[in-house]
Amino acid sequence: MPLLIQPKTLYNGCLNFVNFIIDLTCESIAEEDEAYLNFRIAKLQELLQQLPIEVLDDICENRRLLAGRMSTDVRVCEIKLRVYMHRQMRHFKIDTGSNECHLKLDDRFWRSQIYLLSRIQVLDLHLVCTDEILEMISKFCPELEEINIISRVVRETSQEPPSTKIKQFVSDKGLTSLSKCTRLKRIILNKRQTLKAHLERSVTAVGVKEVLKRLPSLEYINYSEMGEVFEDLRQITRLVAIYDSNPSSESLFNALLYCPFVTQIFLSMSKELPDKEKRSEAIFNCLKRSANQFTRIELQGINTVGYLSEFLLKKGEYLRVLSLNDPKRVLTSKEVIYIGNLCANLTQLSIRDLSDENERQIIKPLPHAFRKLQHLNLSGKQWNFQKVLVPVLLKARHLEKLSLLNLHGMTFEINEVLQKVIKEGCLQNLRELYLRCGCFVSLSLLKKLLKKCKQIESISLRPNVLLQKADAEMLLNSYLEKNYKIVFNFDF
Repeated sequence: MPLLIQPKTLYNGCLNFVNFIIDLTCESIAEEDEAYLNFRIAKLQELLQQLPIEVLDDICENRRLLAGRMSTDVRVCEIKLRVYMHRQMRHFKIDTGSNECHLKLDDRFWRSQIYLLSRIQVLDLHLVCTDEILEMISKFCPELEEINIISRVVRETSQEPPSTKIKQFVSDKGLTSLSKCTRLKRIILNKRQTLKAHLERSVTAVGVKEVLKRLPSLEYINYSEMGEVFEDLRQITRLVAIYDSNPSSESLFNALLYCPFVTQIFLSMSKELPDKEKRSEAIFNCLKRSANQFTRIELQGINTVGYLSEFLLKKGEYLRVLSLNDPKRVLTSKEVIYIGNLCANLTQLSIRDLSDENERQIIKPLPHAFRKLQHLNLSGKQWNFQKVLVPVLLKARHLEKLSLLNLHGMTFEINEVLQKVIKEGCLQNLRELYLRCGCFVSLSLLKKLLKKCKQIESISLRPNVLLQKADAEMLLNSYLEKNYKIVFNFDF
């Protein structure tokens, strides 16, 4: 059975009540003149600052959980943020699901608030950040340790000729200004900068290189072309992760040479590269020969055939997270089991290119295989549930999240597999289940999942001939009426 919804603690109830009172007060004073408004905001902040700083942080964080009450009025939204953004604040995160992000508050408003945050340590300005804001941060936030500077984005469409131009507001100028925040350890950028040729402002390798030179304590920056950064950077850094969307063995060798603390690698290649096979082999050789103990490897578009097994023999014991996506090279059940046998400490496994095979050789998982696995994501075309899923799930007793996709597969084969796994007492810790194309379950199996999976909180599935949407909704309502904590998502 799913877990019952627990009553809120007295502390959480008090946080909600304080947020509710602040919201009502801000809405009631929104029509007042500026002088009286400033007086009321100051009084609210004065009351709040009598609380311990840990409680103040929790009150501000809790406002994001109550975003459903967020006003659509820009003035009311600004007033609330002025109340929450006080001088003692240590953590602030934009609520991307509310109007804090979507109302596009004036840039001057954010700059006017930044000077208050002299004690801020974690700052998330997702989709509101600009160069001008970053320059303010560099002057008034000396204790900053982590920042999200994903830029505000504006799409400008022109009719003649028809085109769409992306306008960003964070560039090397804003990034390098953060060098004044000497405690900074983590910077989060826009995921991709590959469209920089069409942008008025963007972060480049030059800016990232300058930041690494000025901030030797920086541990994380998710710039997607780190190979360019290390072409001529001859300085030891404390980076723990490397991102590169156009990797080569030379750039990777330089990066690992000057980043001895790297444990996470994120590499991707485009389909059009003519020397992709050679590059892939050289990259795996470089990873294999390095002294780094990698805990996370994510590869997209990089050929793994013939190279992955040798790498895992050398480095597999350290891996916690492995993600593979090679559209031109499908993995088979044999290789999935091989991964489990060589990576005893694996907690997350994602393979997006599984396929069926006709090979007769069967590899059995070793006793330690998949024992620590918590998240499993398998997808592909016509892969065999019995060969792949059964041996993995029978070993993965601590699995919390399972996501499956099987295009053109046998429609209801997953029913038999899950029946067998549940019968063996597995999936006791499963919290999230995602069954996408080719993974159709019956109503009877859904009932069994809800009964046997004691930690289940979320199920996403597709209706089919054996499971009508109306029947699934009726089943869900019967659990909700009994106060069980469960969510169904249909047409996933």
